[in-house]
Formats: sequence, C-alpha cells, structure tokens
Amino acid sequence: MAEVFELRPLPLADALGLVPIPAVEGLRVEVAALRAVIGVAGTHGAAGLGDALADVLGHRLDPAPGSAGGTEPRSLWTGPDRWLVASERSDRFDLARRIREAAPRPTLVTDLTDGLPAIDLIGPRARELLAHGCPVTLADGRVARTLLALQPVTLLSEADRVRLFTDRALVPFLWDWLARHAPLAAA
Repeated sequence: MAEVFELRPLPLADALGLVPIPAVEGLRVEVAALRAVIGVAGTHGAAGLGDALADVLGHRLDPAPGSAGGTEPRSLWTGPDRWLVASERSDRFDLARRIREAAPRPTLVTDLTDGLPAIDLIGPRARELLAHGCPVTLADGRVARTLLALQPVTLLSEADRVRLFTDRALVPFLWDWLARHAPLAAA
C-alpha cells in the first residue's frame, strides 16, 4: 500500500526565510495569523451587496471610505464597492464559497490569502514605527490604502495593533525595513 502524504504549505515566515524581529520596548512585529483573505468587488454601486453578505459575515459591509466592520471575519473598505474580508478562523475556501453564493451578480469574489499576507505591528509604539515611512496617521478602527517605505500597503488600525496587508512579493523588503526601523520607534 502506498504511503499517503498530506501537503501543507509552510507558514509565511518560514517560506520567505523571515528572521524574527527582536521586540523593542512597546513594539512587537509578527506575521499575522490569517487563514483567509478574500477580495470582494461589487459593480454599479453594489446594490444590495452589504445586506446580501450580512448573514455570511455577521455584519453589513460598510460603504464608508476607510471603514472596517465586524470582528471575525473583519471587512475592510479598500475602495468604492471594494472590500477585503480577513479571518483568523474561517477556512478560506469555505468563506470564499459562502460569499460567492450569497453575493448578488455581478460580484467578483477572489481568494487572496496566499498573495496578500499581513504583518502585525503590536504595542503602543506601532504608530511611531509607521511614522518613519508612512504619511498616514490612522484613528482606531480605520482602514487606509497608502505607502510604507514607498511600497503599497493597506493598513488597519485597532487599539495597540496596526495590521498591514501587502503583496507577498513585498513582504521580505518590508520585513527588512521594519527590522531596521523598529529600534527608532523605541528611541
């Protein structure tokens, strides 16, 4: 009988060879533990999209610029009729399927989990670190698409944590930038 192997992807930090960033006073940097990141794009004002997904998400999609809704999963406004739905617990394939089935036509639902990872900046000095390379200051519970170290990111600010989503190919560069600038946030 042939042996059965289960293929499991490496965690992002291992897959990209990211060396842990030493914590400094008031700041910790780590790869976010997200199981699902789903892009949702409506068209023509996305009529009824927020209501259609309320049962799946546990909240309505908020069409206000810079808004974030729900807790798990969390929806992030990224542009007119555009959201990211991020979850630490939901299976990505199941969540994408449930969103696709509930969404009115035409709505584009895309699994971005592998291509749009997130990095968490945790602690009271997280915003100070961002200030060294980002022009945006975010209020709690707000979302912004901006640049960090001249690279495109989507930021979500929550109390003592700032989560930054970026293209997977940019993670090594931004990780290195964060490692070099983290000591400045504690100074």
